[in-house]
Amino acid sequence: MASSCQNAAVIAHVISEALHKKSKGDSSEYNIILTELSRSNILDVSLSRWLDGLKCCASVLGKGFEDLVGITLDINWIYKDDQFVADYTEYLTSLLSANPVYLSPCIRKLVSLMKPETQQDPGLKLVFERVHQMLNVILKLAPGGLRIVQKMIQELFPYKQKSAFILECYVMNLFRLLEYAPSLTPVVWELIVNKLIQIDTELPNQSQNEVLDDENGGDEKDQSQFQEEINDDHVGDITPYSWPDPDDTCDLLSHKLDVLMSRCLCYCYYCCHPKGVFSFDDSTRLFYVLLEIFKKCLLPTHGSSYPQFLCFYVCSYHKTFCEEFLLRLWTTVESVSLSATVRQAAAAYIGSFAARAKYLPLSCVKTVLELLVGWIHRYVDQFDHLSSGADSFLHGPFYAVCQAVFYIFVFRHKQLLNAESDCSGLSYLQSLNLGRVVSCHLNPLMVCLDSVVNMFATLTRNYQIAFCYTVLERNRRVLVPQHGKTSFPMGTFFPFEPYTLPKSSKFIRHLYQEWEGGSLSDLIGETDSHSEQDTDDEYLQKHRMSESDHDNMSGDVLANSSPQSFSSAAN
Repeated sequence: MASSCQNAAVIAHVISEALHKKSKGDSSEYNIILTELSRSNILDVSLSRWLDGLKCCASVLGKGFEDLVGITLDINWIYKDDQFVADYTEYLTSLLSANPVYLSPCIRKLVSLMKPETQQDPGLKLVFERVHQMLNVILKLAPGGLRIVQKMIQELFPYKQKSAFILECYVMNLFRLLEYAPSLTPVVWELIVNKLIQIDTELPNQSQNEVLDDENGGDEKDQSQFQEEINDDHVGDITPYSWPDPDDTCDLLSHKLDVLMSRCLCYCYYCCHPKGVFSFDDSTRLFYVLLEIFKKCLLPTHGSSYPQFLCFYVCSYHKTFCEEFLLRLWTTVESVSLSATVRQAAAAYIGSFAARAKYLPLSCVKTVLELLVGWIHRYVDQFDHLSSGADSFLHGPFYAVCQAVFYIFVFRHKQLLNAESDCSGLSYLQSLNLGRVVSCHLNPLMVCLDSVVNMFATLTRNYQIAFCYTVLERNRRVLVPQHGKTSFPMGTFFPFEPYTLPKSSKFIRHLYQEWEGGSLSDLIGETDSHSEQDTDDEYLQKHRMSESDHDNMSGDVLANSSPQSFSSAAN
């Protein structure tokens, strides 16, 4: 032990002299040290002695000695024995304490080790473990390093052309980083979601126009069930840090997105269950992080198919999350200061979420319908007499809200009709006065997506809630304005369409409301078998409400049936 200390003292003296001479212009001894440290066959014991000596001189390793420090940062310490790693850690902490200027290259080196160069490295688990141990030590020593970490994880994120294994390892390491640097949670999530969006928007889009006819039915389930009744068997044996498959060679973008979504959804589960039990506080923190990222990154992105399901999944854990999510969207729809495109996207999200979230209580579905329909009636009051026909260029948000209502009705009509006895469900739907919506001069049936309109028309005629076929027939004879359907960007955007990624779908399918009706031709057959008492023209004439009637509907109904969290939006 005494001999070791003596050797370290001697080497420290040699280094100190070489550094002093280098500062005076004599680099001969300094270059010898560089050569010695750069030898590929240098023994670990010799390297440790040099590190001990450099540790003693850390205070003078500032400007002018970057090449020497660079050589020490390039040392392949990660695969050495535990004693060498301890020696290297001591050297690095001494260096960074005395010279914070080296924080950036040091952290860059560590972050770069979070993405493997090969899939078949048996020592990767050890590498990642030691990287996080070292990074944790450095961030405790220099909290200001968090800003550098934030910059480096963004700069060094692997390109989407890299393998699924490399991408998954990097994302796994980012989540591991949050264990000891929780303040980076919003930054890490935003980075990951943006990368998911980049991959997602390059996938070929599935045709939306026939989506209702393509889906199979699903089992009915009480819509009031929430976290305490959700089966968590979908998580299986996966943990947030389970090892990626090193034999995964699939290079399809859809597969990479599937792997990353599975990793993210799994991490969401464990954030909401930090000790294996649901935690409302932890879930709330995660929800609001994702909600802000949704507003900033996802809502303005047209055509995204999968990343938004992170919010969909977390909302399933508590009714409060659903209400807050819908309220934020509704506030966006009502904000005339925002662009029409963003407002239309918000309406599309409301419609798709209310239609597809199986866990959403029926009371929330009804509140959403009342808010949307009430807004539509007020819009008709204000602009219908000024309109000569459909014009999505001028009234884009109006048509987006109408399409949301039609879409929700198509998917939820059975629950709405069966929710109460004595035909009160039918009375409730009739009280919405959808006949006035479809027959107004703004003509939403001309602008909204054909598949949704046709299904809505068939179902409302079945239950004599609104007769659309006279309007549809008239629309077929009218030349659509050039800035009509073609300028309606939300026409084929339903954010929560069927989740088809195979690996990650296990987190979503038990929460997802599938289409439970038959095909359009089957529904038309059912309609023909009914004995109709009114023609379309008679129905539209009979069910036109007076100005006072629909004013009462749009005000009183909203006030009487909205949960408190939505009442402010209704007002």
